[in-house]
Amino acid sequence: MVVLATLLLGDETWPMQQRSLRSIRVHHPDLPIITYYALEQAGAILEELKGFQVEAIDIQERGFLRRIPAGGYANYNSALFNLKTAYKWNLIHDLLVKYKCPVIFVDADIKLLQPLPLRDLSCILEGYQCFVQDEGNTLFPKHPCTGFMGFAYSDQTLSLLEELLKAHAADLIYGKGRHDQDLFYSYLKDHADFQRHIYYLPQRLFPVGYMAPLYRNYRSENRSGQLSSPILFHANWVVGCDAKTALMDAFVAETPQQEFSASLEG
Repeated sequence: MVVLATLLLGDETWPMQQRSLRSIRVHHPDLPIITYYALEQAGAILEELKGFQVEAIDIQERGFLRRIPAGGYANYNSALFNLKTAYKWNLIHDLLVKYKCPVIFVDADIKLLQPLPLRDLSCILEGYQCFVQDEGNTLFPKHPCTGFMGFAYSDQTLSLLEELLKAHAADLIYGKGRHDQDLFYSYLKDHADFQRHIYYLPQRLFPVGYMAPLYRNYRSENRSGQLSSPILFHANWVVGCDAKTALMDAFVAETPQQEFSASLEG
């Protein structure tokens, strides 16, 4: 069993999340999806979530979170954005404890173009504690992207998430204002031994936003064998919900390919 986890923090993020969930359900109609949400006008959105068969949990019902505005997650690197990215660690931790199975986190700006290779991803988590997208390039080699992550159910993983939660809380108290990805990367630099427990997904199949120009015409390019069809696309590296939504709409799903298993074997 595998569980998908998402965050829906602010009404303005719903157009992205709606597209992401639709793409997931096209390929995985029965996969369990759980989302933590904080919304101002929740009624219509919650009805749509029911249509997507998503279990929605209102995090504003949890103690001090009632005092935190529902929006703000769309404003990258703002105080509210940095605060709310901490919910990611809490959500993953809660689901690991509840379901005792691998948990895959999917950001709102990620669109599936093919079915997730769940068997292969589960096999990865038998040998590693987690997998992440690789956002590395010439400036940031082996740079983890925390938008698409998978975690094994283990004492080591639960301990990691608890440490990240504590570090994130300390960051916010002392005004450092780092978001989840900066904090995770900082943790890896301070705990180099943990690197061997992380599997970096190949960028050609799990591309991030700066690779969009390469894949803009990936349909025709793939027919000539120059590019592999991506499994998903992560519309980061652009700022603002409208820009992210437009970038997601630029990618249309193709016929599923069986490339990921081959890349593991190679």
